[in-house]
Amino acid sequence: MGRDREPERRDRLLRRHAVPWLISAAILTLLATSGAAAETKRVLILSSNDSLLPAANAITSNFQKRLQADDPQGLEIFTEFLDADRFPGPVHETRMESLLRDKYASIPIDVTIAMGPQAVEFLSQRRASLFPGVPLIFAGVSKAGMQQRGMPPNSTGVMSRFDPVRTLELALRLQPDARQVVVVTGASTFDQRWEALAREQLAPYADRLQMTHLSGLPLPLLLDELAQLPPRTIVIYLTIFEDGTGEYFVARDLVEAASAPVYGVYDTYLGRGIVGGYIESFEAIGRETGRLALRILAGEPPQSLSPESAETFMVDWRQLRRWGLDEAQLPPSTIVRFEDPSLWEQYRREILAVIAVVLLQSGFIVALLLQRRRRRFAEESLRESEERYRNVVETQSELICRYLPDTTLTFVNDAYCRYFGRSREDLVGSSFIGLIPSRSAPPPLSTLGRSGSLQTVRPSSTRLCGRMATSAGSNGPTARSAMAKG
Repeated sequence: MGRDREPERRDRLLRRHAVPWLISAAILTLLATSGAAAETKRVLILSSNDSLLPAANAITSNFQKRLQADDPQGLEIFTEFLDADRFPGPVHETRMESLLRDKYASIPIDVTIAMGPQAVEFLSQRRASLFPGVPLIFAGVSKAGMQQRGMPPNSTGVMSRFDPVRTLELALRLQPDARQVVVVTGASTFDQRWEALAREQLAPYADRLQMTHLSGLPLPLLLDELAQLPPRTIVIYLTIFEDGTGEYFVARDLVEAASAPVYGVYDTYLGRGIVGGYIESFEAIGRETGRLALRILAGEPPQSLSPESAETFMVDWRQLRRWGLDEAQLPPSTIVRFEDPSLWEQYRREILAVIAVVLLQSGFIVALLLQRRRRRFAEESLRESEERYRNVVETQSELICRYLPDTTLTFVNDAYCRYFGRSREDLVGSSFIGLIPSRSAPPPLSTLGRSGSLQTVRPSSTRLCGRMATSAGSNGPTARSAMAKG
C-alpha cells in the first residue's frame, strides 16, 4: 500500500513547486511585452504638398523602407499633408496647427520629418508648442533656401541643390551651339520662389545667352510658346503647380510639346520627356532621411549629424537619341536611364538555350553524316570487291557456277553459257544435273542431286572428265567444273 501511494505523493510535490514557477514566468513575459511596447518609436512625416505628389510619395515610401528594414516591429509612422500650394496663408496654417495639436496630444512623437520648404517653415515656427524638444529632420529643401532661412535648432536633414546652373552646364555640353535659354515656371508661391532663384543663379550667363523666363502663363499659351521655339534653344523646366489662370496641376507632360530639348532638376520628370539635368533622386533623399532618423532614434543628437545631399547628373537615353545629342559629351559618372538593353541582355537565357539545342542537333547531324559516310564507304568497298570477283569469274575460261543443295543453279559464268549454248536466264533456276547425260555422269554426280551434298569429281578415263570444288557463298556451294570432250 505504501508503494502504491508513492507516485501520488510525487505528483502533488511536483504540482506544488511547478505552479509558482509558471506564474513567475507568465509575469515576466507580461512585463517584457509591456517594456517592448513602451519602446515603440513614433515618427511623424509632414509634407508640404498633397498626398498625390510623386516626389512626396517617392521620399515617403523609401523612407519607410529604410526604417522598416532595420526595425519593422518597434516603429510607428504617421503622415500628414499641409497642401500649402492649394491652401496657402496663415488661416489654413492655424487650422493645421490645431488639428495636429488635438490629434497627437496623447501620442508621443520621437522624431519629426519636414518634407519641403513649407513644412520646414511650419514646424520651425510651431514645433515648440506642438512637439517640444522633438528632433527635426528636413528633406526636399534646397541648400540655398536653408542658408537663407537658417538651420532650425535641434535639427539636421538632407539638403538638395536642385541646381539650375549645373543643369544648364549639362545642356551646354550637349548643345554647345545654343543661343537661347528658356526657363519655365508656374504661378504658385513655390513656383515664384523657383523663378526668383533661377533668375539670380543664371544671371552670369546673360552676357553669352539670351535668357527668357516663361513664368505664370496660362497653360494653352505656354504650350504655344514652347511649340514655336527657334533652333539652338535650351529649355529648363522647373515647376508648375499652378498656371496663370489659377488651375492647380503638375504639368510634367508639357515637355512633349516643346520644339527644343527640355532639361529639369527633378527625377520625377525623368522618363516623361526631359533630356536630364543635375538631379537629386527623391528615392535617394528618402533613404538618406531614413538613415538619419535611425541614428537619431538610436540616441545620436541631430547637431552631430551633418546635412547630406545625393545629387548627380542623370539623363534619359531615349531623349538623347530623339534630339541627336552626343552621349560622349556627358560628364563623367552621369547616370543614363531607360537605355534599351541589347538582344543579349534581353534574351540571354533564350539565346543560350537555342545555342545549346543547335549544338546538340549539330552533334547528332555530324554523327549521322559520319555513320552514313562509313556505310557508304563499306558499300562501295563491297561493291568493288564484288565487281572484282565478278570480273575474275566472268573472265575465266573454265565453267563456273553457283548452286543450291538441290543442284538448282543460282549463277553461271559466260564460259558456262557458251559451253551449253544457252543464255544465263535459261540456266539460272534449273538443275545442272539435267545438263549432264546420265550415261556419262560418274557415280558421284548421279547421287549429288539425291543426297544434296557436295561431291568432288575426279578425272576419269570416260568421255567426261572434270573436277568440282566448293567455296562459301550466299546461295550455297559453288561448283567449279572443267569439262572436256574426250
